[in-house]
Amino acid sequence: MHKGIDPGRPERASGIRRVRWGSSIRAAHFAASSVLVLAAMSACGDDSKPGLMQETPSATPAPNSNTSPSPAAPAPGDSQSSTAPTSPGSNEGEGNGSIPVAPPGMAGNTPPAGSNGNAPEQMPPAMGMMPPAMGMMPPAEPAQPAEFKPCPTDGSACKIMPLGDSITFGLQSSTGGGYRVELFRKTLADSHPVTFVGRQATGPNTLDGQPFPRNNEGYSGATIATGGNQLANRVDAAFAANEPNIVLLHIGTNNLYQGLPQGVTGQLGALIDQITTDVPDALVVVAQITPLGSATNGVQAYNAAIPAIVQQRVAAGKHLLLVNMSSAFAAANANVSALLADGVHPNDQGYAVMAQTWYDAIEGVLP
Repeated sequence: MHKGIDPGRPERASGIRRVRWGSSIRAAHFAASSVLVLAAMSACGDDSKPGLMQETPSATPAPNSNTSPSPAAPAPGDSQSSTAPTSPGSNEGEGNGSIPVAPPGMAGNTPPAGSNGNAPEQMPPAMGMMPPAMGMMPPAEPAQPAEFKPCPTDGSACKIMPLGDSITFGLQSSTGGGYRVELFRKTLADSHPVTFVGRQATGPNTLDGQPFPRNNEGYSGATIATGGNQLANRVDAAFAANEPNIVLLHIGTNNLYQGLPQGVTGQLGALIDQITTDVPDALVVVAQITPLGSATNGVQAYNAAIPAIVQQRVAAGKHLLLVNMSSAFAAANANVSALLADGVHPNDQGYAVMAQTWYDAIEGVLP
């Protein structure tokens, strides 16, 4: 499972509540029509329906009134149990068809005293019953944060750069394409248009009757930033030649045969910073790397440090995801050596586990 989700990237099922306004607007129009009729009846002196157009209660009584205002009666056709659902951030009950009345103290709000000497019930003028035109509309739903979409939305292929060492290159796989073969097969099966980019070319020419994109940036023997074969010395030129939408980074194996050298985790952090600077709009998927068969290797300690490295940059707004290849191997076979061809490189079964792990991480953002 992957961690450290990019904050630009929402979850795959955002659960945005959709608000249905149709029934509430019809109720509001019916209520508004009823109010106009009642207002006209009052203006003509019809006393047969007293109290239907009372003011809403107020902490301050209307001038010349000796009685407290009565609660407003519901407009015909309104139902307290049929309010429309509210959008996120809106006030409860907005858009439910209720009609506002004039506030207390409004000029013309208090009619003359009745013949019985008691203050008559409060009757606002007809115009006071009419809300502004915009008041009849439901509240606008707040804008949702833009979903992070690294891949093209015009139907063109999403460009994926496999980046790393000989495991990315595909050494010891029967096809020469390593995990890229099964990863591409999964995208074909789900009709996701993708291609691989890079200056290296390994793997079959076709796969399942389709041309196979053989390109990658995998370099046998590459370290992070140690010695003469450093991936850090290659990435700037790699991104200048091909700007990817997604980067799959699996690096560190060649640093760890004899344990965890001092400074290696810092080198990984610096490499990730270099990548996100070169291609800030790409999604970078960082792997906790596959296991080694030797007893003295530093893979476990190295992998344990990677989540904090990734999370620190996610918190700074970088587009990163984390996948755990080591855990995926252990889940696939308790004897992880059965997934390794030579104690270092995966065999075909191990590369298939890698392909599934990468695919689970990126499938949600593929076109």
